[in-house]
Amino acid sequence: MRSPPTVLEHITVDKYLTSHQVMFAALTPKSAARVYQLFAHLTPQALRSQGLPTLSLSGSAMLEALAVLWTHHEQLPLLFALRCVHDAPHSPLDLSLNALGRLLHRLRQEGWLVLEPSNTDGRTKLVRPTEQTLRYFGTMGQCMAIAIHQEKSRFR
Repeated sequence: MRSPPTVLEHITVDKYLTSHQVMFAALTPKSAARVYQLFAHLTPQALRSQGLPTLSLSGSAMLEALAVLWTHHEQLPLLFALRCVHDAPHSPLDLSLNALGRLLHRLRQEGWLVLEPSNTDGRTKLVRPTEQTLRYFGTMGQCMAIAIHQEKSRFR
């Protein structure tokens, strides 16, 4: 049996939705809204129970943007990451590249990210998630799974 994909594994949205058709078929727009509301309610308490530090809204948005990039790029160069976050069409982070760099630096100081030199080019720094970041996304994923399960159980 194949283990679930990690943050760094590539999986397309189409593949994901196709593999979870039964789960998504039960969610109408109204029930999907209830799932998200329950997720938003569960998440802060679950993150506190894991002992994770509080993230600012901009820090959370930056981690989410980086998570999307990590799913497609196992090795994520710092400048490429900043440019992608800056140029994303629907990014909640409407910040300059300098401000994004300062935000990334703050996240690094708080233990959410590490910068490592590239094996192929010593001038290039790679952005990687820390164990704390993986616990953060794992906790959020569990909250979403609970919310979906509770919404689906309403139909049984």
